[in-house]
Amino acid sequence: MVPFLKRFLEALVTGLVAGFVLLVLAPVVLGWRPYTVLTGSMRPGIQPGDVVMDRPIRITQAHVGQVVTFSDPTRHGELVTHRIRSIAHAAGMTTVETRGDANTTSEHWTIATKDRVGLVVYRLPKIGKVAVLVRSRVGILLVIVVPVLLLGVGLLRKIWQEDDGDDDDPDAGAPDPDTVAAAPVPAPAADAVALPEAVEPVAGPAAPHDPVDDAPPHAMLPAERAGIGADR
Repeated sequence: MVPFLKRFLEALVTGLVAGFVLLVLAPVVLGWRPYTVLTGSMRPGIQPGDVVMDRPIRITQAHVGQVVTFSDPTRHGELVTHRIRSIAHAAGMTTVETRGDANTTSEHWTIATKDRVGLVVYRLPKIGKVAVLVRSRVGILLVIVVPVLLLGVGLLRKIWQEDDGDDDDPDAGAPDPDTVAAAPVPAPAADAVALPEAVEPVAGPAAPHDPVDDAPPHAMLPAERAGIGADR
């Protein structure tokens, strides 16, 4: 089950990345421009948070019924994405009437016939909500601050784990016995003479005991004392 889920997630991520490259990056390379829709004036076809991909065209190539992105002079040059209701070319200038599908009033604006507008080719639903979120304070916190904090915590935990591993290793800091050269044994001096070890004498058989040997010097036996007395 786990290997299947892993393969499914890998395929899903690969598909999302490939789709993003095909739908967003490739058109941008060709000169197309993505715009995020912020209002509901084009409901139900285009919702707030959708991203529209525009292909630049000359205003003379635009037709009634097409949805275009243009700079609205009545809104201080704000970009607006609305549908063309009428268009007329005269003396190098083009007069256009546009209106949002959910609106009841139209915009009337004039543009030089040599200038360009963005023709909406397709939309990416809800993708723009991420862009809108990133621009807010909460989005900056979630997208930038929180990941940086998590990365810092992860690096600190890794450093602490490495330090704990070094403290628990009893051989940490000890020299490698394979790389330490054995200390040479000093040779004896040339004029030194080895002395023989003392030999302890071996005890032989006990000699016969003579009581006379035990007598103190000049001591006389009883018989000798008696003889001396007889001479007197």
